[in-house]
Amino acid sequence: MSNLNEIARLEAEKLIEKAYVLASENSELPSGVRLSGKIEISKDAQNGDFASNHALGNAKALKSNPRKIAESLLKYMNFENTVFSRAEAAGPGFINFFLSESWYDKVLKEIIKAGENYGGSDALKGESILLEFVSAN
Repeated sequence: MSNLNEIARLEAEKLIEKAYVLASENSELPSGVRLSGKIEISKDAQNGDFASNHALGNAKALKSNPRKIAESLLKYMNFENTVFSRAEAAGPGFINFFLSESWYDKVLKEIIKAGENYGGSDALKGESILLEFVSAN
């Protein structure tokens, strides 16, 4: 079974990279900066499904306000043929990504396909695990 969360995270990374290239080609952001940042699963669903700190982390290198960087990147994002329906700038410069219905459709198909094996893993097969309960009393 494929890791659909990792696929979505990588797709968000590509969207940011492509948007940066287009924004720099249109002189909205300086070119030649290798963007770095994290894309993580959002802790609060109101903030989207994934959140990126790329605009915040690259503000100094891009010599611009993080919020303006986020807005410039969003301007050049195309969500067609991606797992995302949209993204928005939030707070001081986060970019929040919202998964599309097609992503949820893929997840449900994966669950049905895996059947009773859904959620199972062989990652620790053959390994011994020791669980201890320590009481202070």
